[in-house]
Amino acid sequence: AAESMRNMARMCVARALVCLAVLGALASREATAESNERVGAPARPQPPPDFTAVGFQIIESGGFFRNISSIFEYSEAQQKMKTLFNEPYSGKQLLSEVFYNESVQVQSTNGQCRLFGGKFYSFWSGLDSAAYVGTSEPFPGYPCNRWRLNISLPLAGFEEELTWDFLQSDNTRPVQYNATFSTRLWKDIETVVALPPTAMFKPNAVPKLESPHGCSLTPFYCEEGPVKDVPMIRFHPSTDYGIGNTNLGDTVGDSSFMCSAIYNNAQPDYDVVTQYMVSVNTTWGQYALCNKGSCNGGSGVAVGRERSYGVTKFGGQCDPDANMNDTGVWYSLTREGECREGHAVGDGSGCTWRNKQQLKTILVSCLKHVGFLEACERDAFRFPYAQAAASLAQAFALNEPAAGGGPDWDTQQHKGRPPSTDPTLTAKTGPGA
Repeated sequence: AAESMRNMARMCVARALVCLAVLGALASREATAESNERVGAPARPQPPPDFTAVGFQIIESGGFFRNISSIFEYSEAQQKMKTLFNEPYSGKQLLSEVFYNESVQVQSTNGQCRLFGGKFYSFWSGLDSAAYVGTSEPFPGYPCNRWRLNISLPLAGFEEELTWDFLQSDNTRPVQYNATFSTRLWKDIETVVALPPTAMFKPNAVPKLESPHGCSLTPFYCEEGPVKDVPMIRFHPSTDYGIGNTNLGDTVGDSSFMCSAIYNNAQPDYDVVTQYMVSVNTTWGQYALCNKGSCNGGSGVAVGRERSYGVTKFGGQCDPDANMNDTGVWYSLTREGECREGHAVGDGSGCTWRNKQQLKTILVSCLKHVGFLEACERDAFRFPYAQAAASLAQAFALNEPAAGGGPDWDTQQHKGRPPSTDPTLTAKTGPGA
């Protein structure tokens, strides 16, 4: 499972807002823009300090969660903001809330709550430094004025372009915000937050904002379970085979992610898929969102578990294995829970997982060659991803591409060389793989 992209779907609202928080802290000192006094520029926007918007939309790079129908409540007076969306995903339903106050961020998905760093900030941070760059029309028939701010922090490897669109007829009415940023880890990540002119927008009309209903910030654990060997799959770069602080899945779970990720080329450096046999303590914790080597929102050292995308109540954390086939399973493994040398799960040391064996690695190019994406299309990119999961299982079970198998990418023989630079690739995988 690709930990750096699979959680975009879970974090899209939060990341759009977190991005603004970072920018707000930096813009006044580091922003560079065209002249703020462009000849013929309209009056600078005067956005409301408090508002409620119903029907706002978020569109992210990779196409995850396009056109989310949502509620956005924002209050500078309360120093709080909250988003709520109820989004069908792959035939299932996601009810998500993200809440910020003056000291904390809370995210709830289908009743499963996670605490993150971050706090309330002004949604309009940086707008007072932005330059007028002309007219725009994000929605046909509603002309707007566009304001842009560029931020460059070369030493930090951070580049950002922000644009705000406000109605020409009402410079207090925001219509669209667009942020495209790059860091040393992320390249050209775009987030669009749209407030269509036809959507309800009520300035200065915000109720008392509270944390998502029923959220407890104490991590939840399932009933005590036995130690089991569990096969897990990771979609990853061929330069990194470690599974500590990563997200993995079963065959259906990883297929549900890989179908979209590979089809959209959302993570081009993820060129292999590996199956591991992992010994785990099945006293399941909350699934942690692991990105770029760090994990958030889990249950300490416990192995995290949920249905793919957390699409049922409480993410399906404690659902019986037999009931998970329609969505598949995602797992999170933290480095803190890994068994050290000489220890095993259940030996009293407190460790919760151990990588017993790297079973097989398959090139993504070979998966494409044996028809994985065509199987995703036959599934219409919807649960239960039966065709895609069968194609992935066949690739791991067999080695001959003509039979739908994926030749094993021998990591010892290839010594970690990426497939694109390995001179033995053709001999290893055969023509067209």
